[in-house]
Amino acid sequence: MPSPELGISADPAISDFLAAALLNLRDTVKWMIAAASAVAAVLVAGLQVKHLGDLTGSSPLRLAAAAGSALVALLLALALVAAAVRVLAAPRMSVRDLSARELKAGGPALQIRLEPVADKLIQSLLERRTYLLGRHESINEFYREFVAILDAHQQLSRGEAVHFGGRQFDPGSHQDHAALAARALQAQRDAERLESAAQLSLAEMRFQRLADRLSLGGAVFAAAILAFAWLTSTNQASAAITRPVPVLVYIRDAAQAGLPRGCRASELQGIAVGGTFLQPNVITHPAPGCASTLISRGTGVVVMPVPACPARFTGRAWR
Repeated sequence: MPSPELGISADPAISDFLAAALLNLRDTVKWMIAAASAVAAVLVAGLQVKHLGDLTGSSPLRLAAAAGSALVALLLALALVAAAVRVLAAPRMSVRDLSARELKAGGPALQIRLEPVADKLIQSLLERRTYLLGRHESINEFYREFVAILDAHQQLSRGEAVHFGGRQFDPGSHQDHAALAARALQAQRDAERLESAAQLSLAEMRFQRLADRLSLGGAVFAAAILAFAWLTSTNQASAAITRPVPVLVYIRDAAQAGLPRGCRASELQGIAVGGTFLQPNVITHPAPGCASTLISRGTGVVVMPVPACPARFTGRAWR
């Protein structure tokens, strides 16, 4: 049934639809927050910000660019989280607040029908006034009648005669009490529906602004990650060896490498102690038939740096 004298649908399905739509939007935003938080964690852990320390010997410009790239990527991820939180935190404004906001936007009833108001939230509600405001042309007009109905109901409850909506309500009549109470209850429901619609519209507008910025923000984010990865990468072929580094030694020519004649191994473990990774000085670890040998400038071998304590180097050669 329509609301008495208001012409607004009293169908509870509309309120349920508004609540469900807001819930779905919030679920989507929560997923975005979780994804952005995961990306920020991967940025810190996966890109290994600690590698900035490896650039201390590089030019100040390269160090600043690497740090700036990491900072930009991290700030963009956090900005996404902050914008998503704003969607979740969309406030629920009362009918009074909406009426005041409409007046502040400069929207008298006649002007609203001729041109849109500056406030996008208010305009979105006015565009749906057929089922939100009924026969009223403005939120302010809706609010005035809402207040008038509640005042009339309170006045009748105090035992005073009330003239409202072209009808006289007798405080001694139970029928009049019931009729006005029903109108007051329906007015409250209509006001709650308007408040729910305003909250959903505000959340949708904030979400749309967030979605509009995702393309540009995503491109900048990807560029920042790639820049950071490139700036912090090292050329392993020409990097100088300044401290002992565990390596795998792949034998190409045992004679050139200076290995003993009885050494038939194709792969040894060792420590690079000088030179570069292109031409390293390597001390091999003793292995069956292969005594420990110093190989200068990587002659006859190819070396591959390995983690300091990998599982495969827990055997006798490392004891």
